Amino acid sequence: MKKLLSSYCKIANETSGLIALGILHSVVMVAVLRQQEVKGPDWHPIIFWGLLLASTLGMIFTAFSAGYVIFSYPGLRKVERLLILVLFELVFIDVLLSAVITVKSL
Repeated sequence: MKKLLSSYCKIANETSGLIALGILHSVVMVAVLRQQEVKGPDWHPIIFWGLLLASTLGMIFTAFSAGYVIFSYPGLRKVERLLILVLFELVFIDVLLSAVITVKSL
């Protein structure tokens, strides 16, 4: 258990920048969707789809990058990697839900 917590801490330190990028991508993604709701379909469709696609791809790429860091971390058993991966991917789901709640409350 101590080894698992130590590995989790080190992976969290290595991926903290990824999580920050995930937060930014999700806020942009949800804010663009909210802008589309407010302005309607007349809101520059090229800009809308470009921003939405870029932020969505960024969010997905960031989540996969965190998974890559977890799977490339040495000394972890398969079950430990899977547990840490599930915990980190839940963070990205929580980030997206937080962004939705934040932007909807504005």
